[in-house]
Amino acid sequence: MIQHRILKELGCVFVDVRQSPSIEDFKAAATLMTRDPDYRKEMNRHCDLSQANLSHLTIAEMVDFVDFSKENIPMSAGARVAVVVPDAERAGIIRSYGELIDHGSFKIFHNPLDAKGWLQQRPGFFKEDGTFCKVLGGVS
Repeated sequence: MIQHRILKELGCVFVDVRQSPSIEDFKAAATLMTRDPDYRKEMNRHCDLSQANLSHLTIAEMVDFVDFSKENIPMSAGARVAVVVPDAERAGIIRSYGELIDHGSFKIFHNPLDAKGWLQQRPGFFKEDGTFCKVLGGVS
């Protein structure tokens, strides 16, 4: 099960993932989210995977979802994606995904409150020369 909730006033999309969704489930949920009339590519994302089992997903499926994401999930360079995971195994899967995406900033958390705090920060996303500086964080 994958559900999303958009809070326009916070500029954030909350995504809740539970059980053992397939890559096709992720694609369907992402399509539904991006078709929501309140969705904006500038919005930050708070993805809670702490109740999901992702152990069945393969690297090939993750790469497929990365390709799908690049083509179908609009995200601005300054958007942040905070992912809440319960353990190192799932953190590794998500870190691999984050390393393949070429826009936005990803960081992995074990605590939802830490994820929320990071999303609310507004540090510079660009280097002094104006080029985008991708931020990939470790587990907080």
